[in-house]
Parts: sequence; C-alpha cells; structure tokens
Amino acid sequence: QAIITSQPEYISNDNRILKPAIKLDGMNHFLTGNTISNLNTSSMSLFLVQSGDSQSSGIGAGLFNINNYSNGFTLLRRFFGGSNHLFFSNNTIPLETAYGNLPAAGYNYKITGYRKNYGSQTELYLNGVSMANSTNSSLNGTFTNGNYVLGKSDWNKFKGSYSEVLLFQQNLSSQELNLVNTYLMDRYAPPVNLGADIQSNSGFCDLILQPNVQIYTSYLWSTNASTPTISINNPGTYWLQSVDIFGRTSRDTIHVFRPVYDSIQLNNHIICLGESI
Repeated sequence: QAIITSQPEYISNDNRILKPAIKLDGMNHFLTGNTISNLNTSSMSLFLVQSGDSQSSGIGAGLFNINNYSNGFTLLRRFFGGSNHLFFSNNTIPLETAYGNLPAAGYNYKITGYRKNYGSQTELYLNGVSMANSTNSSLNGTFTNGNYVLGKSDWNKFKGSYSEVLLFQQNLSSQELNLVNTYLMDRYAPPVNLGADIQSNSGFCDLILQPNVQIYTSYLWSTNASTPTISINNPGTYWLQSVDIFGRTSRDTIHVFRPVYDSIQLNNHIICLGESI
C-alpha cells in the first residue's frame, strides 16, 4: 500500500495468537496486490486467517475482492439487515453462509475459506467446516480479473485483523484442504502442552503448572480449576483440557515427582564426640 494514510497498522505480536498481524481501522486502511494471471478462469482455494472488530453499519466489508461487485469476485463480511455472515458473489450471483457466524460485536481469529472447482462447484468454509456450497454455473465461472484487494469492497472497508493469506490456483482435494486447515490451526493455536514431567527437589514448596502458551478460550484442570494456571503442593498426575480459538479441544498430562521423606530409615550407630553421620 503506497498511500500512507491507507496503510494498515503492523502488530508485531497479536496476543490472541502470539503471531504478527496487520490491523485495519474500517475507515482508511486496505491493501492492494497485483493481478494474478488467469485467476478468473481457473480453480482456486483461498484461506484467510482473520478476526473482526465490532462493526455493523453499511452493506458489507471486503475481505478479499477483485474488481467491482457487478463484474468481479467479492468476498464480504456482510452487515445488511443485521445478517453478520460470510457472503460471496461472482458477477452479482450470491452464495451466503447462515446468519450470525461473523458477529457484528466482533469475533476472534477464524480461518475463512473459499474453494472453487472451476465450472463445477463453489464452497465457503469457516474453520475448515463447509458452511455453504453451490453448483450454479454463474458462481463457478469466470469474472473480470484485476488487482486483488484486502479490506475493502464497493461499500465498506473492513475493521479487523489479518495474520495470513494463502491462495492456491487450484481446487484442493478434501485431504489437501484438511492438511492446510490443520497446519493453520496448529500454527496459530497449537494443542495444549504442559511441558516435560517435573522432578522437584523442594519437598515443601508449591509448584505452578501452566501450558506453554495461554491463548485458549477455556481451561479445565484435573483439579476442576478453570484458570490458565494452578498451584499444587502434592506430587501426582495432572492434566489440562483446553479449547482453542478455532473450537478444537486438546489435552495434555504431566507427572510431578517429589522426594518421599517418610521412607528414610537410619540404623543404630555409635557416635563419638566430633563425629557425624
């Protein structure tokens, strides 16, 4: 983006994902990329790792767009009529997900996906789950190619953040689609990890147990605690089950060992002055 006032803010470490991101203000910011040759006449698979801030006024904010609504490729966060959902159009022919899955009040990072088998089928995804599909030839056909735009549509600019955009100029198979979604989910919300087992030499001091990252939406410990960390004062086996920002549940177990002092036994000894055992 060459226009200074339109450049998004760079976030070196978004604490929701512990990764860099760009933040768009919904008023001025957007990015433009060069035309991708033959994209309008080929299959494609698109993945956007993005989150939305509170935004509800207008028709719809552009997530990924090429040319105009009337003749191009339009992927929106739609607001019209309070619908708050993912909306796609190819030459004004629409495909929409159920209302409410991109809430106006804002939402955490999601993997917004689009897949087109040219001339056959179009499908919309959220976090790897198919939300809408169509075999309408007008949806699956060509559009007028041009520069692609992130964060801007014919109606509104997008208020939220992007961390990654992946575009494949092919229709990925279901297996390939799952591999890409799993890669992205593990990259931005890795399964919970409590680290290596603990051998503590301090028999009477409390220990703090915590996952290696604390970016989950819920926590449940074997002690029934629901906090990101717990304090323990007994050896044993502890587990943590967490739910990540993409809705996946993962679990990890850790074993804590401490010296057992009540098993120490001493034999009878004769001790003279100045000697020790």
